[in-house]
Amino acid sequence: MPAELMINERIAMVESDLETRIARIDNAIWLAGAERSFNVRSVYKPTNDDFLAVERNMVRKINQVWRENVSESMKDLVEMMDGINQEVSEEMISQIILPYLDVHLAESFYSDPDLRKTVKASVQRTYRLSKAQIAKEVGVKLAGTSAIDEQAKTWLQLDTRFWLRHRWESHIRERIQDTARKIGIEQGLGRREVGRAMASAFKGVCGESAYYWEVVGSATVTRGRSWSNLTGFQDAGIRKNIWQTVGDERVCLICGPLDGTEFYTQDGIDLMREAMAETNLVAVRNITPWINYSTKIASEGGSKPFYWSEHNAKGEIVKKHYFGAEKLKDGKFLTGVGMTEPQAHGGCRCRKVAA
Repeated sequence: MPAELMINERIAMVESDLETRIARIDNAIWLAGAERSFNVRSVYKPTNDDFLAVERNMVRKINQVWRENVSESMKDLVEMMDGINQEVSEEMISQIILPYLDVHLAESFYSDPDLRKTVKASVQRTYRLSKAQIAKEVGVKLAGTSAIDEQAKTWLQLDTRFWLRHRWESHIRERIQDTARKIGIEQGLGRREVGRAMASAFKGVCGESAYYWEVVGSATVTRGRSWSNLTGFQDAGIRKNIWQTVGDERVCLICGPLDGTEFYTQDGIDLMREAMAETNLVAVRNITPWINYSTKIASEGGSKPFYWSEHNAKGEIVKKHYFGAEKLKDGKFLTGVGMTEPQAHGGCRCRKVAA
């Protein structure tokens, strides 16, 4: 899939010293915004690589904290299993093993102070980079951050941590349960061997989440950039904005047709407010859905290979809405279904510019 290729390219971005680059970004944008406003003559003009560095730094930290929690919790799991004087059963899996990992792996991961600090700093960096970029491009001194900006930054942090937690609840926990059954019940290992076998297998299951963390990091930075752009446009009195791709050979089949499509700034602000007002974060996917592309429909000559998915309260897909490429040029249609801002899909590298 194009989105997967883009994510891999993001993570493969050559950077000799990421921490040095992040420090340079912090120094530049914090000094430029020292007056709590963004002066067009003195403000630092960010590049796309700056946003990629923020994203990559956050993904690196997510992976680091996840690996540390997996390693520590599996070591403790082995010790716990060694001390249990009974054979593995369905009851043990559901009442002892899974609840143990709920707390010592999942809860420990998404409540980690360093992880929370990194997410917060990444959202702050993204917002300030975006504000600085808009100020430089439109030639207008912008206000620092408004009430809606502060609300958005808080929401983005909560949303990011929600989706980090959602991975455990929607995927990993069930895989762990199935793996525990196969090793602990079906294979008939001895009591002392089963804990080590489980821990080893569980590490493999947990290792499957690296790509998911990349998608979460990408989504946070891109949405933060888009929302900061919107309030920047509003502050500068820009009524319309245009979708812009990176313009390189990696532009995907979804974003290519979107390039140049025009939108109203207020429509984006309205959708932003609607998304932040939704208490069920899974349901936000119905307010601002991603666009998907069916290679099967396209290969069969179908005229409507693009679609967005409608989800129920549990996040399950209940309906797919298909449309043709011409609709990606129709700002009114896209606004009607909530597709006004990047990300158009997982790993989207697009942005908005003033019309």
